[in-house]
Formats: sequence, structure tokens, C-alpha cells
Amino acid sequence: MDINISEIVKAVAQKIQAETGSDGISATEMNAILKKIETPKADKSPDQIADELTQKVLRDMKGGSYVSSKKGYTYPLSKNHPDLLRSKSGKAFSDVTFEKVIQGKVTHEDFKTNRDTLLMQAEIAEKAGKKQFAGNLRRAAELTLVPDEEVLKIYDKLRPNRATKKELLDIADHLRSDYQANITAAFIEEIVAVYEKRNILL
Repeated sequence: MDINISEIVKAVAQKIQAETGSDGISATEMNAILKKIETPKADKSPDQIADELTQKVLRDMKGGSYVSSKKGYTYPLSKNHPDLLRSKSGKAFSDVTFEKVIQGKVTHEDFKTNRDTLLMQAEIAEKAGKKQFAGNLRRAAELTLVPDEEVLKIYDKLRPNRATKKELLDIADHLRSDYQANITAAFIEEIVAVYEKRNILL
């Protein structure tokens, strides 16, 4: 199948405008982003290619963060959207196979979930009416940016009678300022208010 790149670029520009509700980005800016993207596979339709490139461009615009698609996502992601799934290390879902584990080409780091995957799952949960679960997934997405050791220390501090009010509020400020984990920071602040009422702070 012949790929008309100029037509695909035009389609991507239109999709970005529809997604963002604005003029999106300039042709120059988009061309700079598209240069970083691999050549589309010819076995896909132009519309499929445009959809995939749109999501990649939007993620680049947002510094790598997931941007919701108006078309929505359906569960399970591994079956319906495998091309969008990557591990935290950046490995494609299709590359994480048993054979490659045996060959030593996949490590435990490649099994860690990606922030974008959790956000897509959160969107699915919210549309299914499971708002609390969606909130949990969004907090988890934020915490993928926080080192594992730090997450464990925070978890320990959140246990009753393990920290002072100031220590917990400092953790919330740290998450908000260093990792832009605003949802998680607000959640910890709510915990502080509850712990204070129940007198289970140091």
C-alpha cells in the first residue's frame, strides 16, 4: 500500500485540532515532531496510521503524558489496543514474550507498567462508572514517575502513628513539586486531616 505522507500529516493536523479544541500546533512544529517518529508501516490504512501518529504527537506536546482520545479505549487493552502499549522501560507490548525472557532480552524492568497504560485503563474504568477505581489508577500512574524505594518509604510513613503531620505534608509537597503528582499529594493531605481527627499522628 502506497503511503501519501503529506495526506497523513494533514489528517494528523486535523485530528490534533479536534482533540485539543484549538488550532493545535503549527506545521513547522508538527514536522519537527514527526521527524522523530518511525516511518509508518505500509500494512496499515492511512486512517490507522494517522490515529497512531496523532497520539504520538500529542504525547510529545505534553512532555510524554497521555492525552485522551475522543474515540475512547476498550478493555482489554492488550487485545484491542496492543500497538499503544509499552512498558515503563519503553519496550513494546509485542516484544515482551516468554521466548525473549528465556533469551535474556527481557528483564523485570520491562514488566513494569507504563504511565500511559494506567491512564487509558482509568478512562475505561471511569466510563464504566467505576470512578473510585479510576482515581486509584490515576494515582498509580503518577507514582510510576517516583522511584520504587521512595514509594515504599512513603507507604511506611502513611501507616498510623508512623509520621508527624509536618512529615506527611512535606511528602505531599515533595510529590507535587518534584513529580507533579497532584492527585496523590491531595490524597495524602486528605489522609493527614483524617489522621489528625483520629489522633493517629506522631
